[in-house]
Amino acid sequence: MYEQVNTSLVDDEDDERTAEIMPYSWPTSMVNRECLLDSNGQQLIDYFVLDEAESDVSTEKSTSNEDVFNLLVRINSLVRKVRVFVSMTRLVAPLQHYIHEQIGPNKGGFILDVKIRWNSTFKMIHRLINLRDLVDAMFAKRDFKGLTSIQEKKFRSLVFTYDDWELINAFHDCLDIFDKATTMLSGDYPTQSMSYFVLQTLKENVQQTLNPTYYHMIINKSLNFQSEYYVDDFLPSAQKLGMKVRILLNSTFK
Repeated sequence: MYEQVNTSLVDDEDDERTAEIMPYSWPTSMVNRECLLDSNGQQLIDYFVLDEAESDVSTEKSTSNEDVFNLLVRINSLVRKVRVFVSMTRLVAPLQHYIHEQIGPNKGGFILDVKIRWNSTFKMIHRLINLRDLVDAMFAKRDFKGLTSIQEKKFRSLVFTYDDWELINAFHDCLDIFDKATTMLSGDYPTQSMSYFVLQTLKENVQQTLNPTYYHMIINKSLNFQSEYYVDDFLPSAQKLGMKVRILLNSTFK
């Protein structure tokens, strides 16, 4: 007999190391197709080499601050829902057994994030999207032997709708560029010129007028608000000037 699962599972702060994430295209016109070279001539990880931007859909629907706030509240609720789902798949034996049958014991299953680390939430969402077919199959399965009635009811309440998946994908896409930026800046020799380049790339991304979906537009609008405060208003002008000078003198960006 398995113990009942309740919402307290979201407090599980398992800091599991994750598998490598395949790189995604980074839509920006600032970057050449050639790999970046540092001052020592060594090749940097080419996170900024991009494919041609896919045809985006213009999102002309007007938005208000209330729209942004309401969507952020919904994203927070959806992330909590994902945490409960992942917790159940990791702690309830019948669900674990089914997952191992479908993907094998040696392949990565679902990942539970650490709530105070945004990049772990990104990895949790990334793995969920990669295993979407498995998620849909689990909810389509009529019964799991060994689940109590309470566990069964709880699990069925976590089903993801089509609109949920649309929002999850938009949330993932908007975080992806920040994951690449933090990875690049976490190298052995981060410089002010590199920091300025990354900041400008991030800023250009959140200010884009063409977005794949309405959800992308709302999330980017929220990120742009933060960019205006932390970069345009908060960052001292002398520091921004110093970063510009260094990027002009750095052969990497010429």
